[in-house]
Amino acid sequence: RRRRRGGRGGGGEPYAVEGTFAGRAHPRCRRRFSSFETLLQHLAASGSILVCSTAVRLTPAAQACIEGWSSRLGYEHAAAGAAGHAPLLQQLVDDLLQFQELRDSDLLHAFVFDD
Repeated sequence: RRRRRGGRGGGGEPYAVEGTFAGRAHPRCRRRFSSFETLLQHLAASGSILVCSTAVRLTPAAQACIEGWSSRLGYEHAAAGAAGHAPLLQQLVDDLLQFQELRDSDLLHAFVFDD
């Protein structure tokens, strides 16, 4: 029986991404492709996020970034192939971390910095 690699079922090898926070690169975290899709769904769900357990409204620019990546991951998943996923997912994390409210959010911080 062959094990499915990658795919939308959550299987496959995790991809390593690195987060830069406060000017320092943090150790790489390892997440499956489907975890990145789930992260974007959670970030987009309400238009606000928790920062230190306090609800903070997302800026329009942060919302646009999340929405753009949500649609982009769908078509890039097949187009990039497994070899192209790691740089794609690193770019996603880099783009999200550009926004202060996302960088400080409990959800993104846990995703990137708590492996």
